[in-house]
Amino acid sequence: MKYSLYEIKVLMFLQNNKGAYLFMNNNHKDSIISGYINPAGGHIEEGETFEQTVKREAFEEMGIKDVRDITLRGTVNVSGFKENPVFMLIVSGTVDSDIKLEAKDEGEPVWVSENGFKKYRMFEDVEKFVELIKTRKDLFHIVSKFEDRKLVEFTIS
Repeated sequence: MKYSLYEIKVLMFLQNNKGAYLFMNNNHKDSIISGYINPAGGHIEEGETFEQTVKREAFEEMGIKDVRDITLRGTVNVSGFKENPVFMLIVSGTVDSDIKLEAKDEGEPVWVSENGFKKYRMFEDVEKFVELIKTRKDLFHIVSKFEDRKLVEFTIS
């Protein structure tokens, strides 16, 4: 069996008091996520806790200085999407709905209500993560496999 080095990331589902989620409308020119909305997130840097990563990435990607109620909701082991597999910590948090959102190099932040998901291009597993965050009180663990950027397995335990 081939051993692959994993990328370790945090994926943030930040919500305001109106129930809308904060996503990035990605404009990475040479990236597989260009043209898609996705929750903000990023790599956990050496010596960081996941809470520190959430605060740093929220500021770096959207200019948000105050993320509250940061909670680990689950994990996901993603393979077949990028060259290396990715292990992500799925995190929820709250932010004020009246904050000034800043477009950054990675894209433009947008508030999206659940009714608005269909208006955007979104990877198939992201909407499933939102549903799990809404309905599960316990920590969930997911295996998410892609082939040719199509979701072929989504197993929850």
